[in-house]
Amino acid sequence: MNGAPAVVAASPRGSRPAQPAPLRLVGLALAAVALLVLPHFLGDSYVLQVVNFGLIALIVVVGLNYITGYCGQINFAQAAFYGIGAYATAFLMLKGLSFWIAMPLAATDTGLSWLVLVIPTLRLRTFYLAMATIGFSEIVQLVL
Repeated sequence: MNGAPAVVAASPRGSRPAQPAPLRLVGLALAAVALLVLPHFLGDSYVLQVVNFGLIALIVVVGLNYITGYCGQINFAQAAFYGIGAYATAFLMLKGLSFWIAMPLAATDTGLSWLVLVIPTLRLRTFYLAMATIGFSEIVQLVL
């Protein structure tokens, strides 16, 4: 409006310009409010369960997008980390812990298992990283 050209940052892929920060924050705030209000409008517990599973899958897919999309690495251990976190949360809750205590402990457990994978495979790239993560996923599947 004052004659100065608007500066828009390019996205990492260069396909479209990034949104301005205030607009992004407004979008995140509206999404957070929608997620907080949504359970009150869904009377059926089945629909709420389907929405929860969809949001959990969204978290897994966003994590996979960071590895394959932005970093360009082929990682097949995403499902293994998902399973470790889910198993640890369920196990701790069956032992009588609250969800709010079990979730951070399960995240810590998943982070420690991530270290078990990362330390030996830190310098691997391309197909070698893919083979190592496939092996890790198979080991986790056999153990759990």
